[in-house]
Amino acid sequence: MLCDYDLCTGCQACRAVCPLDCISMKRDSQGFLYPKVDTSKCVGCGKCRNACPVVNRVKDDLQIPDCYIAFSRDNQIRKSSSSGGVYAEIARSVIEKSGVVFGAAMNEKQQVYTVACGSMDKVEKTMGSKYVQADVGNSYKEVASYLKKGTYVLYSGTPCQIGGLYAYLGCEYDNLITVDLICHGVPSPRAWTEYTEYLERKYKSKIKNISFRCKDSGWRKYSLKVQFDDKSVFREDITKNIFLRAFISHLILRPSCYCCSFKQVHRQADITLGDFWAANRVANLDDDKGISVLLAHSAKGKKLVDLISKNLVIKSVGFQDAIKDNSSYEQSAEPSAYLKLFNKRWNRNS
Repeated sequence: MLCDYDLCTGCQACRAVCPLDCISMKRDSQGFLYPKVDTSKCVGCGKCRNACPVVNRVKDDLQIPDCYIAFSRDNQIRKSSSSGGVYAEIARSVIEKSGVVFGAAMNEKQQVYTVACGSMDKVEKTMGSKYVQADVGNSYKEVASYLKKGTYVLYSGTPCQIGGLYAYLGCEYDNLITVDLICHGVPSPRAWTEYTEYLERKYKSKIKNISFRCKDSGWRKYSLKVQFDDKSVFREDITKNIFLRAFISHLILRPSCYCCSFKQVHRQADITLGDFWAANRVANLDDDKGISVLLAHSAKGKKLVDLISKNLVIKSVGFQDAIKDNSSYEQSAEPSAYLKLFNKRWNRNS
């Protein structure tokens, strides 16, 4: 027996650790992946349950991380990033050590997967927010293979995916750096697929590129920007776009996002990144081009911050200032009062 259905994050640690490949991932009615056990193969070894980061939740010791307000000195990196470009600077430091970066990228069908990158050209595809849950695939096993060879590895993902990676690995590695994010929740892959199919029908062209956090009108008033093969462009800001509105209204989130097991002060990840929405009130640095909040939890994370600081505009801040206007750092999403009605109508219509 794995964790309760409503608590399952789809991290896939159970599937990855199963020695007999008894577990496959199946999509539910909203497109979220859940483990399915082939009982005819299962021998009851218990490795899947022992690797579940929800069942074996890491206790929060409430150790306060080192906190910073930061953004990249490279204007192009900052422009291409959802926030201040700190993730790209971390990734660059790993690539310069001949390391490998794992992050979320979109394929030609606009589906999000965790991919391995050995160059900054490939890292660019993992930059920027993707408001869809990424399929981690076989990335945990790939990470383990690189680590055992001594390769420096950066793995970025949601807090539950970082928990899944550590649960699968079962031990610490000096050559592994992990980065999670201040997660609002992960939206339904089915909702995203239906929305992109609708856009392609409307514009009569295949989607070529998507930015969930286009900053053409500024960082604070970001928009969804879609470019099509015929060079037409669709852009709509967060207050009007139907997909972004459903997301921020907590109508299309995974059930576990309403009771997240990973909302902790002291995270498993070495570093946590997010938007520093309180930048002006705290440090008077907000130029509306994107600013990151950076929280370093581990000795490795703090050492890495020192290493990349030369490439950042960076200032130390207190913990409460760092998470100000970022309630998602410690609080799970509240289900919308209209959730049941929304799902009823969504299942009846597209």
